[in-house]
Amino acid sequence: MTDVAVVGAGIGGLVAARELARAGLSVELFEAAAVVGGLVGATRMGDTAVDSGPESFATRGGAVGELVDELGLTRVDAADLGSWLVFDDGAAPSPAGALMGIPADVTAADVVRVIGAEASQRALRDLELPARAGTASGMLGELVRERLGETVLDRLVDPIVSGVYSARADDLPVSRVSPKLLDALAEHGSLQAAVRQIRGGGAGRPSGSRPGALVQGIDGGMHRLAEALAADFERLGGRLRLGHRVDDITMLDARAVVVATPDWASEARGAEVELVTLAFEAGAIDGAPRGTGALVAPGAASISAKALTHSSAKWPWLRASAPHLDIVRLSYGRQNQPPPTSCLDDEATVALARSDAERILGQSLPAPVFTGRRALRQPPAPGAVQPPDGVLAVGSWVAGTGLASVVPASIAVAKELSQRLAASTGGLT
Repeated sequence: MTDVAVVGAGIGGLVAARELARAGLSVELFEAAAVVGGLVGATRMGDTAVDSGPESFATRGGAVGELVDELGLTRVDAADLGSWLVFDDGAAPSPAGALMGIPADVTAADVVRVIGAEASQRALRDLELPARAGTASGMLGELVRERLGETVLDRLVDPIVSGVYSARADDLPVSRVSPKLLDALAEHGSLQAAVRQIRGGGAGRPSGSRPGALVQGIDGGMHRLAEALAADFERLGGRLRLGHRVDDITMLDARAVVVATPDWASEARGAEVELVTLAFEAGAIDGAPRGTGALVAPGAASISAKALTHSSAKWPWLRASAPHLDIVRLSYGRQNQPPPTSCLDDEATVALARSDAERILGQSLPAPVFTGRRALRQPPAPGAVQPPDGVLAVGSWVAGTGLASVVPASIAVAKELSQRLAASTGGLT
């Protein structure tokens, strides 16, 4: 009998399985797909592998960075180019020092450029309102609308959260976007001061952090993290079962089971997204017209994509490894709406992505030399799916969005289980 069976080889499952194997337990890791990584993956642009899922991780807490270092991978910073917001009526650089689009200073020049002077003055009401204003429902949309105004919500916050969560701010709990935000608001009395505190600039002054300063990548791409975790798991004696779907965990011959995927549950269907990667010959894009990339406002009717990443501009390692290419990635699919690419064949999808890239970048583009597409489903919100009784669970569907939430939670679950198994002679599930 195996000590532990882990079902699902996304990052959460990989981290938990590796931690359990490090504790000296016998572990089998089952994955229905032919590759590990879950949402983290790669696609090839000629000889170059580029991320087809998450391309960076939040540095908060330090757990992901420590794991990356432990595995012998190299952390890298994104290029200091900033990002942009795109609307039907134009484009502007994303304001510095914001938290999910919520500005640290509504009078800052880069904020006023996006929302206008009148909306900036309206947003100053945040300083006069009681700390409880906008918090009744616990939803991000109400909080921003009441304290900072509709324009801030539409032009700064919704483009960001839509790109990250495939959802509007009105449908997102504040706790899911920033667990510390309401506590900081209660402590400091204004939303702007709360943002400054969380961003690390102190409540009394605007943060000077540039967009992207709170994230890092991995030299060679985030997919290398999944590959390194799998290799180390097997080095530690773990058994990896790729292409092995588990339909009934009661059939697993193990003392304990860890479920690392919500796919078995009908309510696990999160928002559908599609990522389309286009590689052009180097020089096809004139510089970095939108910095490291752009987020598109949900109301921009002329553009179907919700975001564009100029990967070659954002990541120096990619520019160095593929100097002959200029690579961009477009993201499609918003909450309750299937991606417009879902009903298109490859040729039509590439045509749409190229057209959107031209509108976002503000320049004409030739036909790409390499293309790739990958359809994904965002995980459900934490709490939307409950694991079976007596079964431990890891992953973003229980820990929250992002590796900064998933990695430490998965390590904690594995350590707890290791201790319980050490104290027991029988099975736990």
